[in-house]
Amino acid sequence: MTSDAGIPDLADVVTWPQAVVAVVVIFALLMWPSVVTMISSHRTSKRLKNVEAKAEVTAHEVRPNSGKSLADAVNRIESGLAQHLSDATEHNAKVDARLDRLERRGWLSRLLGL
Repeated sequence: MTSDAGIPDLADVVTWPQAVVAVVVIFALLMWPSVVTMISSHRTSKRLKNVEAKAEVTAHEVRPNSGKSLADAVNRIESGLAQHLSDATEHNAKVDARLDRLERRGWLSRLLGL
């Protein structure tokens, strides 16, 4: 059958299974960007949680806490190094004083054969 405008009747062209398939395909095409976005956002959410966990561990390591963080280790090393440098300075001062006394007595030049 055809209408007055010369357009065939839709029931003559399309069967019910074809119409259902067409509706499903159109619906899928309209929903596909949303599905892709949802899947992508789920993956992004997982990655973001992973990055947040790593950032939390890193932040814990760089803040002084109970003594096991990286910041605490650096502080211990710096204080140990400062003590070592202080001890070395004192030792150098004592050695310099001894050398001065030996030089005043002339022992150093006799010992070295100068």
